[in-house]
Amino acid sequence: MKKNYTQLVKGVLLTLLSLGLVSSPVAWAQSIPDAQWARLGLTMSVTTDGNIVTSDAFPKVVKYDLQGNKLFETGWLAGTSYLAGKLPINCPCVGGYAYIAGIGLTAPSTDGGIVLEGSEYGSSFPIFTSVDASGQQGGRNNNPANDDLIGTPDGGALLLNNSTNLDGSHVLTVQKSGAWTKQIAYPDPNLPTPNNSLTKGEAVINTPDGGFLVVGYYNATGDEKDLNNLNSVGTLGWVAKLDGNGNVVWQKLLNNLPMAGGFNGIAPGSLLEFLAVTDVTLAADGNGYALAGLGLIPSAMAVAPPVSAILELDGNGNFKRARSLGLAGTKTFITPYTDPDGTKYYAVGNTSKENGADPRILKVSTASLALNDPNLLKVVALRTFDGPSDGFLTDIATAGDGSIVFVTTAIQLVKLNAETAPQPISNFTLLAPTYNCQTGAITFNTSGGNGTPITYSAPGITRASATDNFGIVEQGLRNDPKVIQITATQSGVSVVYNFDLKAACNNPPNPSTPQPPILNRPIPDQFLTIGQSVPGSGFPVGSYFTDPTVNVPNYMSNWAFNITGLPDGLYVFYRPNDLQFIPAIIILGTPTTIGVFTVTVTASTGAFRSNPVTTTFKITVSNTSQPGGGTLTVLKPTYNCQTGAIHFNTSGGDSSPIEFQVPGITSWTTNPDHILDQCARTCADTPPFMISARQNGQVVTYSWSRQNHCASPSNPVSVGTIPDLTVAVGQGVYFPIGTYFSSSLTTSWGVNASNLPPGVSTFFRQEGSGSTIPTWVLVGTANTAGVYIVTASASANGGSASTTFKFTVTGDSNPPNPPTGPLTLLAPTYDCGTGAIHFNTSGGNSTPIEFQAIGITGWTTNPDQFVDKDSRTANDVQPFTLMARQNGQVVTYVWNLKEACGRARLSAEEPTAVLQVRALGNPIEGKSAEIEISGASGQAVQLDLIDLQGRTLHQHHIDQAGLQERVSVPIGNGKGLLLLNVSTSSQRQQVKLLKP
Repeated sequence: MKKNYTQLVKGVLLTLLSLGLVSSPVAWAQSIPDAQWARLGLTMSVTTDGNIVTSDAFPKVVKYDLQGNKLFETGWLAGTSYLAGKLPINCPCVGGYAYIAGIGLTAPSTDGGIVLEGSEYGSSFPIFTSVDASGQQGGRNNNPANDDLIGTPDGGALLLNNSTNLDGSHVLTVQKSGAWTKQIAYPDPNLPTPNNSLTKGEAVINTPDGGFLVVGYYNATGDEKDLNNLNSVGTLGWVAKLDGNGNVVWQKLLNNLPMAGGFNGIAPGSLLEFLAVTDVTLAADGNGYALAGLGLIPSAMAVAPPVSAILELDGNGNFKRARSLGLAGTKTFITPYTDPDGTKYYAVGNTSKENGADPRILKVSTASLALNDPNLLKVVALRTFDGPSDGFLTDIATAGDGSIVFVTTAIQLVKLNAETAPQPISNFTLLAPTYNCQTGAITFNTSGGNGTPITYSAPGITRASATDNFGIVEQGLRNDPKVIQITATQSGVSVVYNFDLKAACNNPPNPSTPQPPILNRPIPDQFLTIGQSVPGSGFPVGSYFTDPTVNVPNYMSNWAFNITGLPDGLYVFYRPNDLQFIPAIIILGTPTTIGVFTVTVTASTGAFRSNPVTTTFKITVSNTSQPGGGTLTVLKPTYNCQTGAIHFNTSGGDSSPIEFQVPGITSWTTNPDHILDQCARTCADTPPFMISARQNGQVVTYSWSRQNHCASPSNPVSVGTIPDLTVAVGQGVYFPIGTYFSSSLTTSWGVNASNLPPGVSTFFRQEGSGSTIPTWVLVGTANTAGVYIVTASASANGGSASTTFKFTVTGDSNPPNPPTGPLTLLAPTYDCGTGAIHFNTSGGNSTPIEFQAIGITGWTTNPDQFVDKDSRTANDVQPFTLMARQNGQVVTYVWNLKEACGRARLSAEEPTAVLQVRALGNPIEGKSAEIEISGASGQAVQLDLIDLQGRTLHQHHIDQAGLQERVSVPIGNGKGLLLLNVSTSSQRQQVKLLKP
């Protein structure tokens, strides 16, 4: 309803909001839901059927249903000036009348449509008109430009108008369309002449008795204020009750508010006065009104800065209660909100100016409490929606499904998800966990429940987050095993399982006994576009299943799959011979039907046909006219070799915001545009950057080399590093080699792979609708042992790229010395002079092994790496934890570099100051950790935040530290244990950060 005229440019595009939570020092008891959808929108009205109508920038009136589907779009609306035949060129007209070039006000009407006001092309005359429930324009007439507009119960409309006379005096009028116009002013509508005061109307609502309530502010000097940037007093909040004919029943200023006190003085959040009222709704208890705006709190300072606040009055204008919301004051809006359990709240919106201007939504309790109760009108949830461009919130409402919808000056209409009541718990049970006695890896298993998130707790087990069901039993507990209590909690219901570690390892399952197949990780939901083929080499649905059986002579998996529920146009592809060894089955095709499809996948192995594993995931097929579609893919970035400007590119996805992270360039952000620093642009040894994109929790990556890009900037085909492969004779191969090549969309890929092992061939398909990566996989069964240097090349769009990788085939069908026993990491081979290190293992099952050591290398199949110079020479270097991973199982080895090289702990060069790192508050309650660093004065300091998998989450560099440094390290929304490495050229410290 609020006026939102903006200078509009035809063709303006909607930029969607970021959906990520902004850092906040408060842990809220509840949460504001995620955004369900966002559309181009300048105004907002929720019609009587619960759907949402907006005006856009073109300008048209558009109506959306609760899922964001367009119900109707009007096209141009007609004004009142007849221009046909009066212009020398084409008339910008509707039926000969000048069109309405900008729509600034809309409000729902009783017939299911809306009333609206806009400005006419050419003359800029304000036009009042309507659009009915079917999208048809009604009558129209000229009106003074207004500041608020509501539909009335009798089918009419009420318009609120602030104007200034030629003598500079201010006039506030309310006009009932086609009935009456009344002037209002404080303290008397009949103001003396001359008059310098200002009675400013900000909003108006219908009242239950058939009258109206007008709110705003009063200023004795006549100064009009920018309420989004109010930094002074001089105004007072004002409210007036009108009867059905526009006569003032009562009006008052909102100063000298009563403040409740107690033993500890004035109650927290008390208000001295309201400075301006910017919105109003009926009170949650049905008695009176709830006002939102800017207030003034008691302060030891001369004048405290304005704050956003709420105040309730009864039906006669008497004070009920008031509270500051504890936020810097900007225009504040309010709407009733009801939880799924029936609890009533106020949904309040204002604008955060902490990082430009971003809409902020709050959920405020309406519980009936004493005036001095600290929980009175308490904010129970808060969320800032941080968009890529500044936008002040201009209105908030409740949609037909009970969800929150809001609009901003950035021409963004956003609907949040409706909250749903938790489903009842059904047979929620903790089962025996899956445990590996050698590695300590443990997986918690449950059955039943209601599908909502589960949190786990178990002493002595390290996990990434409270909701992660996978962890590692700590070494001390493995050395002294005992019974541990595992607790799982879902929707407030907790169940317990007492797991005996000692008994589990004293009676382990026979490793040579076949085991049933398992789902190694959930299958992510997929997003496709109708008429466009599944991207890349298809969706490898089989890769989400694993046969845990190892070391069984003459054993073959003999996989079988049953996949149902696929959208029309999709099919599965596999080669029967491959399924004897690996679950090499992919989903291909081009969807022909729009919708959301639940796909059921059942997988079994030959020895366990009667004990299959079954799971489901969703495939969403959307219309090509909608943004997004297809699997999210990171493309080659756009880069300027001279300036260092880089833009991250993606394709596909589900239209929700995408975050980017590139170690050395940026931590997680929705901004795709950045600048490489000087060394990253020019240093010859700059390693390739790993570009990560994240959307709804799914992360995809792309390896990009600045050197390669700038050496041949015109080459339209790029290739990443293909990892070396190792298989045994007789082992099936399924390797999507095409995913390592990329180009712009093309229907003409050329591919070639030479020197493949005998028995391994390529599968390639040209996509008729085009693709950005070639649909190209290596398949077959290797039958000859040896080491093969494979050259892979691809061409498209007039360019080509090639690379080589090593393909090792070990043993024969009866290898003389197969690995025996569990995978074990041994002491590495290390050269103290050069820093060269080689990872050594024993045992395992002949499949590829990956290696990682934080501070040395991320996960890689290459066992040969280098320890950096700082670690080789620092006297206080800490032991490294070496890790090896095979088929998802991880083993570790703690290796002490100093002991390996016989280096003493201290030397004459050891610095006199000891590096000290302290987390100010641990566990971390907010979205960032405050870190204090001392003992590094004058030195460069590097901070690296990593997770337990060794992934870099954030990096920060201090060129020259002071005596004491304070650094805010963003933690994000994740939970669990994180590691912060802080290092100088000679010292290193690690701090464990726990995010509950």
